[in-house]
Amino acid sequence: MIHGIAAVGPHLIATLFQKEIGRNFALVPYRGGAPAIQDLMAGEIDLYPDGPAYLPLVRGGSIKAYAVTSDAGMAAAPDTPTFAEMGLPALSYSAWFGFFAPRNTPKDIIGKLNAATVEALADPAVRARVADFGYDVFRASGRPRRRSARW
Repeated sequence: MIHGIAAVGPHLIATLFQKEIGRNFALVPYRGGAPAIQDLMAGEIDLYPDGPAYLPLVRGGSIKAYAVTSDAGMAAAPDTPTFAEMGLPALSYSAWFGFFAPRNTPKDIIGKLNAATVEALADPAVRARVADFGYDVFRASGRPRRRSARW
C-alpha cells in the first residue's frame, strides 16, 4: 500500500495510522496536496490524508473519504465516520488556524484586526461559507491568552 503525504500533520497521522493498524506501507512525500490528489485519482497512491479542502472531489465521486480524525465528526461530511467510530480512537486529530502579525505590530492595529475578524466570523454568510469548506468556527473560549514566546 502506498500512502502519499504532503505536510507534517498528515505525516504524523499516516505514521500513527500504521502503528494503530499494525501494518507498514510506503510513505511517499509530495510537494503539496494537488500533486498527491492527482496521483490518488490516477491510482498511483492508495491513501492520502489531508483536510476538508478536497470535499468537493468526495462529493463529486472522484475520491472517497474513509474517515475523519475529529472526535465529533464533520458536519460537512456527515456520512463519513470518525476513526474512533471505526475502532481507532488514537487517531484523533484536529487542526486550528490562527492569524499572525509581525512581532512589533502596534497593539491598536492588533485590536482592529481582531475586531474585524470577530465581526466577519459572526456573519452568518461567512460562517456558512466556512462550513462549505468543511471547517467549524468556534467562539473564543474567554480564557486569558498565554504570553507569546520571545524569539
